[in-house]
Amino acid sequence: MKRILFQNNRDACPRSIYISCMLGLILIFSLPSFSVALDEVVLIIPPVLYAENCMESQEEPPWDQTIEVYNKAVLDVRPVKTLDLLQAWGGDTVRISTWSIDEAMEWGQALEVDRVIISEWSCDKEQLRITVQSVDPWEGNATEPEEGTYLSEAIRKLENMKWIYGAISDLNLTGYQPPSIKGGPRAIHDYLHKTKTYPPEAAIQAVPARIDVNLIISGKGVPIQVNPPIVTPSDWLFEKPVEQALWALRYAPATIDGKAVIGILKETYSVHFIQ
Repeated sequence: MKRILFQNNRDACPRSIYISCMLGLILIFSLPSFSVALDEVVLIIPPVLYAENCMESQEEPPWDQTIEVYNKAVLDVRPVKTLDLLQAWGGDTVRISTWSIDEAMEWGQALEVDRVIISEWSCDKEQLRITVQSVDPWEGNATEPEEGTYLSEAIRKLENMKWIYGAISDLNLTGYQPPSIKGGPRAIHDYLHKTKTYPPEAAIQAVPARIDVNLIISGKGVPIQVNPPIVTPSDWLFEKPVEQALWALRYAPATIDGKAVIGILKETYSVHFIQ
């Protein structure tokens, strides 16, 4: 990102509008700065299958499944669509026998992505082994390969800092505790009454509500993503104040063996008209 520097003298603005210009610069520098996270574009190459010892050696590796894992469980990434790679490939299918770092760089640059993910699937004495690796197509840097007996396990190791725990089933994961709202089950209820945002008509008609929430909490206990809550009943205008509450409340982060990590909070809460 390029940075624009303003000179601290009159040459930065025409003399005739010097005062107005300086006032404008003061206004610019007095505004709060905002940080916007942009999704990292990732090219996921179809997996290579070494099938000498595999019982199901004729089956194609689940390319779509790999893309789905990235879509659901890796934060701030946007995988290249399958169709886009097929169009660049020039056919309706992609069959890979081997991959090299140079080839990954070539395809990554051709599709102008931030990273390329290559993987190999093999079987050792009927035990599935998946190896994944990340390549920077512009610098040529590659991470150390990570292995797992399940796809989610291998990708979780590779994307350790961006992995959203609880987003998908992870069979080899132990010691995990999901995030929780500080204040307990009544936190949303208490917030609506404290801020006087309980829907007026619902309060008048003595209407309670059940709220299903789905949000991503950072390792610091801060909400990263709040999906629209599902409220039952749905026609009493609870949705907006509940969503505001979810952003405003504080959370205990998810932990894995006591270490704070990014996690999904999926829970059902209730609110009622009596404070």
